[in-house]
Amino acid sequence: MFRKIKKENIVKIVEKLMKDYDVVAPVRNEKRFVFEKIKNPEKIVLDYDSTILPPKKFLLPSPEIMIRFDNDKITIPENNKKTIFFGIHPCDMNAINLLDKVEYDEYKDDYYIKKRENSVFVCVDCTKANEYCFCESMGSDKPEGYDVLLTDIGDYYFVETGSRKGEELVENGFFENVDKNEKIERKKNCKRKMNIENFDKILKQKFDDKIWEQLGDKCLGCGSCSFVCPTCYCYSVKDIVDLSLKKGERRRVWDSCLLVDFAKVAGGHNFREKRSARVKQRMYHKELYFFEKYNYSACVGCGRCIRECPVGIDVTDVISKIRGD
Repeated sequence: MFRKIKKENIVKIVEKLMKDYDVVAPVRNEKRFVFEKIKNPEKIVLDYDSTILPPKKFLLPSPEIMIRFDNDKITIPENNKKTIFFGIHPCDMNAINLLDKVEYDEYKDDYYIKKRENSVFVCVDCTKANEYCFCESMGSDKPEGYDVLLTDIGDYYFVETGSRKGEELVENGFFENVDKNEKIERKKNCKRKMNIENFDKILKQKFDDKIWEQLGDKCLGCGSCSFVCPTCYCYSVKDIVDLSLKKGERRRVWDSCLLVDFAKVAGGHNFREKRSARVKQRMYHKELYFFEKYNYSACVGCGRCIRECPVGIDVTDVISKIRGD
């Protein structure tokens, strides 16, 4: 069975969903776009190019209160409200699939898992790539793991379901049954390309290459690329105690392997004091260590790191130079 929904009914379906869910969707923020919890469905923009931060910020929020303590009493904050991520792109959906591999692994992240399993994902297939995107090179231009997928076919969105959650979502009068597949297949035609074939093997040979010093000289070590990345998941934990020293809370906040104190340990020794070592660590984790463990690159080609880098470091150009292309 195939379905479609009129574009003019998107606001109506979101209004209905808001009665039972928190709805997170892309909205315009001046000249850019952001994901935010929706209060006014008319602000939703589904034909956006990219958001500043990925939807990860709702699954791994920063800061996130892990526990509250008051003398000997410890409580864990509860948030059982179900969330619908409405209008996320294929690259961001595939990024969440990669996060799942980490967060559901041997050391399970119960905070992430609870939010993940309380969520429904409605993807919208983007119609064209922006100037920073290279999702086709990473194979992340086709979504997997979605509950519902919307494809623009003119006055309608063609609707596909990928789970029982998705089937339940579209069982209402706003979605029309159609007797044939009306989906329009589009190539993204990304301007940027990245060849990662056998790149894990190449990295093993390039550990002492001079390119890392060159990148270290250019990089500011600000961590912007990590903070906008949809698959970075490193965090730091801080205890905030009030003046009575009797109560407070434990928070986790985003951290980055590019920040100078990330690899600093007790006694003051820093295993990656030089920026070149930190730049190298990020690249090796994305394209070698993650690949060795999960058989996937930890990059989905969304291009946010390129767009936000204040000194113009372009990961597609870096990989091309490492390969000797």
